[in-house]
Amino acid sequence: MTDQRAAYVALALVPGMGPIRLRTVLEACETPLGAHAAPFAFLRALPRFSAAVATAIKRTTPAAGQRMLETAARLGAQVLLPDDAAFPRSLTQIPDPPMLLFAQGD
Repeated sequence: MTDQRAAYVALALVPGMGPIRLRTVLEACETPLGAHAAPFAFLRALPRFSAAVATAIKRTTPAAGQRMLETAARLGAQVLLPDDAAFPRSLTQIPDPPMLLFAQGD
């Protein structure tokens, strides 16, 4: 799960990504690691995926997400994903909820 979590964070932080594109790529590739492994042409063919977004996905790695998770932990913060128990359920009820949240404290 940790590798998938890091891969998800890396995808969510890709410039131009956004909730709709993230949902699209995860549905098409089934997992965050699958999205990172997908060929450029496959990503580019997804609805609303420009060459710039597909290129940005190919240039990022799960290691970038892992570095972000480690930085947050070092600062006493956490990165909350929509499937996490601590992610506010009310946010999952709105259109295009945030892809992740950075939280510190209770």
